[in-house]
Amino acid sequence: LFAADNGLAVYRKICRQAGDHIRGGGSLYLEIGFLQGQAVCGMFREAYPDAEVTLRKDESGHDRMIRVRFKA
Repeated sequence: LFAADNGLAVYRKICRQAGDHIRGGGSLYLEIGFLQGQAVCGMFREAYPDAEVTLRKDESGHDRMIRVRFKA
């Protein structure tokens, strides 16, 4: 898949809209490209400072998934 802004444009859109669709206590899970972990985590941490943002690696040790857990 390809997206503008080094593949981050889609994540920026999701980040902007997530708060409108996920209730407190809910979570958002995102699969990411292995070079996008820090950038995507950073945008969610900045947008939702009270949320818990966790980066997970795949079996090869590459950044692969992000969980954003919104405070209840």
